[in-house]
Amino acid sequence: MDTQIGSLRADMNTQGASLRADMDAQFREVSAILLDHTDRLARIETHLDIQPRPDAPPVELQGQPG
Repeated sequence: MDTQIGSLRADMNTQGASLRADMDAQFREVSAILLDHTDRLARIETHLDIQPRPDAPPVELQGQPG
């Protein structure tokens, strides 16, 4: 019985680690897509000379000055 419990725990740990790795990979992919779209939008706004509304709150992006 103890061997079976130990085996199940090991299987659960392996599956949990695999799931976390898959989720991390998907998160990185989604983040890259969002950054690409944000960059494209910023280029379009610059090209069209679109300015933020005067009453709009400042936008602070992670890793970039606000």
